[in-house]
Amino acid sequence: MRKKKQAEIYKQGMKDGAAPFEKKFEKTADEIRHASEHMDEIVRNQRKSKKIMDKMIDEEQQNQQQLERLNKKVAQNQDSFLKYKRKTEKIELIMPSVSTNCGSCGHPIEPHQLVCSFCGTLSTAFPYSLSDFEIEQQCLMEVEELANIIKESNSKDDDWLYPELDDKFRKMKKIKNIAYKAMKDKGEENAPVYRKIYGLTQKFFSDYRKKRIEIAVVGTVKAGKSSLINALIGAPLASVDATPETSILVKYRTTSEGNYLKISFYTEAQWNKLWSTAKNATVFRNEYDRLGAENIRYDYLDKPQKYIKCSSEDLTRIMMEWSKSYAPKHFFVKEIEVGYQSNAIPHDVFLVDTPGLSDPVRYRSDITRRYIKRADWILACITGENLSCQPEFNFLSKVISNKGGDVSKVFVVATKKDMLTNDEGKKKEREFLIRLGELYNNESIAVSRFSFVAAEVHLMTTQVLQGINLEPEAKKKLRKALLEIDDNLEFSDINKNYDEILKYAGIHALFERINKVVLLNRRTYIMNAIIEDYVRCMKVINENAALYLDDSKDYLKRLTEKREYDQCQIDEIEQNNRDIEILQGKVREIRRKLEIEISVNSDMPSVQ
Repeated sequence: MRKKKQAEIYKQGMKDGAAPFEKKFEKTADEIRHASEHMDEIVRNQRKSKKIMDKMIDEEQQNQQQLERLNKKVAQNQDSFLKYKRKTEKIELIMPSVSTNCGSCGHPIEPHQLVCSFCGTLSTAFPYSLSDFEIEQQCLMEVEELANIIKESNSKDDDWLYPELDDKFRKMKKIKNIAYKAMKDKGEENAPVYRKIYGLTQKFFSDYRKKRIEIAVVGTVKAGKSSLINALIGAPLASVDATPETSILVKYRTTSEGNYLKISFYTEAQWNKLWSTAKNATVFRNEYDRLGAENIRYDYLDKPQKYIKCSSEDLTRIMMEWSKSYAPKHFFVKEIEVGYQSNAIPHDVFLVDTPGLSDPVRYRSDITRRYIKRADWILACITGENLSCQPEFNFLSKVISNKGGDVSKVFVVATKKDMLTNDEGKKKEREFLIRLGELYNNESIAVSRFSFVAAEVHLMTTQVLQGINLEPEAKKKLRKALLEIDDNLEFSDINKNYDEILKYAGIHALFERINKVVLLNRRTYIMNAIIEDYVRCMKVINENAALYLDDSKDYLKRLTEKREYDQCQIDEIEQNNRDIEILQGKVREIRRKLEIEISVNSDMPSVQ
């Protein structure tokens, strides 16, 4: 009993003695628990801070990368800006009118021109550095192409008949070629202005080619019109064979650019019309069949014009190959233009040897009628032996009728004067002029529109003076003519008495009369018409050029506005750079504070 009581007392004593320690332990446990919670909070905060710092570090790296990209862009924009600045400072769209002279040809050129517009020489001093534009190679290629176009445009053209207008022709040809190149480069549909300018220049040259002095030479069979043409041209080009040539329209002219032939062919439609009018032309159809011309018909119909350059020795031979009656291809030749290098007559005069008015193929005789109607002058050839014969007067009446009754433009040329004695010739001339005055209803006009010539004598004398040896038959004919001029004239006297001989031949006097009455007035009219066309074309071209200039001014304005916009962009980027630098400073400060706090918390004692 006692032991039990003692045990209870011991337990109570132990309990009472441990009570203070238990309270202290509970208090300590609470403190430890609170500290643990605080540490957990700190750890959580540290983790949050670490995440925030990591995020800010990532953002800072991204900002740094963005800053680097922006700095690079700023540098690029600054470089472009400087280039634009140099470009706009060094090049003005409209340069001041201070011209210099081309070092090659001396022609005035503007300061902004890279190529002399007259001769095509490249400028030795560019007004700016091509490297500024990063298009040096492309620019040089374009400039060289332009220079080549100008040089090619300066080449003399057979169609340029008036030296006084050379500058205008060259300029128009340059514009034409440049417009064509622009159409080719840009595509015709993308270059409406160039297409319009090209069309204008094409029309200018097309109209100009129609403005020629054309003298139609007509005559009865064996009337000597070929000899007359040869005498005027100064060379035996037209055939004088007894057998008449085929009915092809042949135009003869002199040129300074070498000998040539231009051969034009019938179109299919023209040939069909010709063939329909040849139903009753038995000889024509028989020859066509005999030569087998039908087999080569499509080798020539609708073919483009053939241009042949040749020596003076080959000129007549090649022409005969296309016009001789034994050549089947002659059927399909519509027209031949013969250019002979000579100054015998002005280069703008075309002597047109027309098919006969009585050609059995009406289509070809219609060609003659149309040429007679539109020609500036008609040389109607009749032989001196047949002066005053009724068939000749019938022929003249027909010519005058085709010219609309305008006798002032019909010049009657009596040929083969050397076939008559002086007395016979004078008698026939007096009788003829009386009847011609009646036909013209004006005796004075009849006298002024008549000439008696010895064309073959003129040509043979010219050849002798040129040192050309005549054939025996030609020498014999010339000796006979010399006796009619003067009984004492010998062949050896030609060089001393050529003025007297040429005066007798009458070709010079004939041409001087034609020149005075027709050519001078007609030439003035043609040149004025060409100048009017030129001024009209240049007005339209300048108007379109003004539109392009306005577009260029707009482009320069847009370029300036873009430069200002680029400057604003640069200013904005620079401000962004400054803002980013401030933000970076704040990030570095926050990072420094976090590092201090983490360092302090890491120094706290850990709880065991």
